[in-house]
Amino acid sequence: MYYILHAFKQEFVVYLPLIFIIFGVVGFIGNTFTFLQSTLRFNSCCIYLLCGSFVDVINLLSNYLHSTTDYTLSLITIRYVCKLKLFSFFLPQLSINFLILSLIDRFASTCSLTSSIRHIRQLELVPSIILVAIIISSIMSFYGPFYYDIVTHIGCTCTDRFL
Repeated sequence: MYYILHAFKQEFVVYLPLIFIIFGVVGFIGNTFTFLQSTLRFNSCCIYLLCGSFVDVINLLSNYLHSTTDYTLSLITIRYVCKLKLFSFFLPQLSINFLILSLIDRFASTCSLTSSIRHIRQLELVPSIILVAIIISSIMSFYGPFYYDIVTHIGCTCTDRFL
């Protein structure tokens, strides 16, 4: 049984990240063509979803690069690579924030015309809201550069005992 599982791992599991990359890029291209149609191009919800899809494909490609070069946290011995790797965890958070923004936008579209929340659907506010989402995601991931560092004979690890 062990040999069958080992052969399965050697033959199929090693190619899973590449398969995920291919499907992810194809999905991103499909989302791009869909959300850039003339009827959807000026919809704030579609803009948030397109930004989230763009962040997802960047996250897929960066994680694939790290998995192919075996940059696990214990093997990283360069200080700035350790801090940059941990700060890159803001990409999944940013994608979730864009999804939440699109949900809020859809909720705002169902509110009454006199509701104050409907003002966030204006296209002039979309770049500002995207910038705020990026800043919030960056702040939420800012613990990495502060609390993680290179420790001799261990690698990139948390240097604060209380975390």
